[in-house]
Amino acid sequence: MPGEVPEVLPKWIRIGETAAGAPMRFISLLDLICHNLQDLFPDMAVVDMMVFRISRNADLERDEEDAEDLLELMEAELRQRRFAKVVRWK
Repeated sequence: MPGEVPEVLPKWIRIGETAAGAPMRFISLLDLICHNLQDLFPDMAVVDMMVFRISRNADLERDEEDAEDLLELMEAELRQRRFAKVVRWK
């Protein structure tokens, strides 16, 4: 989905070279993204930003016993879940 941060990316990124005995420096991936929104959306005027998370209803409405292919059933359910009712956002 557009706007999602891939889970394979680290939440913290080490920046710069460190001299012997110097502490390592890190930046939050979310801070890095927020400070570079103009580069990510070049044709848009970014006027504000905030980080949020949405939880969607996870109730399965399919009958697993009647499914011929359980994996296909689960994949279809997960695709449809993207459009399910929002139950919480923070």
